[in-house]
Amino acid sequence: MRRKIRTVNEEMDSVLGLILFACVWYIILIKNILTVGFHAGFLIFLIGGILPLAQAVRKVQKALYYRKFHQQCMQERSPSQGRIVNIVREYYNEYDSRNRRRRIPYYFLIVEVTDFVTGSVQTIKSEPYRIPLYKYLASPYVQVYTDQRGWKHVIDGFQLKHSRTEPDIPLENSNVYLRDFQEHTVLFKAIYVIILVLIVFQILGIL
Repeated sequence: MRRKIRTVNEEMDSVLGLILFACVWYIILIKNILTVGFHAGFLIFLIGGILPLAQAVRKVQKALYYRKFHQQCMQERSPSQGRIVNIVREYYNEYDSRNRRRRIPYYFLIVEVTDFVTGSVQTIKSEPYRIPLYKYLASPYVQVYTDQRGWKHVIDGFQLKHSRTEPDIPLENSNVYLRDFQEHTVLFKAIYVIILVLIVFQILGIL
């Protein structure tokens, strides 16, 4: 089980979906223009297709900024050893272009960081992650880096499981094992991709 663990702000996973949506949008639009001819009513649809592309660009810019900050903290400061004592799941509201609300689960690490000079222990809460981290981590020990001002922390040095059959790390009264009825399963996401591909094939006349 190998993957790079990134925070929500560092992710680019949704960028591909936005680009695919824009491609399907313009394929349908161009086909209609070629069929019935161009008229002024198509202008709003041409402009509308730019919105997901602009959103994809903003997501890439944001992800690159936070990835650069992550690397900067790792280069400028020595890490402290941290131990994950808990992982909590919290829900946040996200709204689409039609102002429809979705409740999105985010996962936060609760990490104890020990100062080896003073012996003091500090508890920090990580930035949000989109993936259920408890399914991937083989060890509770991580590396914690702090920015020069001492306000923000980034977490790295995750030790990942080789397979899902390995036991989860011990957690203190975590809520992540409560069933999440709003979480989209892998099957649901696969069906969505298949439908999108079938629509493209239908438009291109392959099916």
